[in-house]
Amino acid sequence: MASLARGQVEILQFFRSRDAVVFTLALPVVLLGLLASIFSGKVPGTGVSFSQVYTTGLLAGGLASTSFLNLGITITGERENGTLKRLAGTPMPRAAYFLGKVMVVLVASLLEVGGTDGGRTLRLQGRVPGLAQSVVDIRLGYPPRRHGHDVGRSSSK
Repeated sequence: MASLARGQVEILQFFRSRDAVVFTLALPVVLLGLLASIFSGKVPGTGVSFSQVYTTGLLAGGLASTSFLNLGITITGERENGTLKRLAGTPMPRAAYFLGKVMVVLVASLLEVGGTDGGRTLRLQGRVPGLAQSVVDIRLGYPPRRHGHDVGRSSSK
């Protein structure tokens, strides 16, 4: 129960920090719009569009930034301003602090994936893989493989 309460506090603190929210959620969408407007077409030798490559790359970079950089910066900031010492003097378990941080990362990551995928939808006005497909594409790379063959490539035998 303490971890849920701490998670709520961490999420509120994240959304009150305007610069963290803007750089975490809006920057990937702005970069996606900029890069997709400059480069168009398909990657040579594949059936993959540049916007698909940008989407997965920006999602992967954004998720890494959200989970590692923001987390490291906030924990260091809390150590420097004395928040960690004050929290150590409370009856809250130490695990609740870290579970609260994990909850912030999960919420911010879900919003970032939804925002980047939504920005891609607005730019392409066409077929866009859903949230689950985007996560699979990030983990496995483009072009996605289904049932042993490449999607987007013509199979001319």
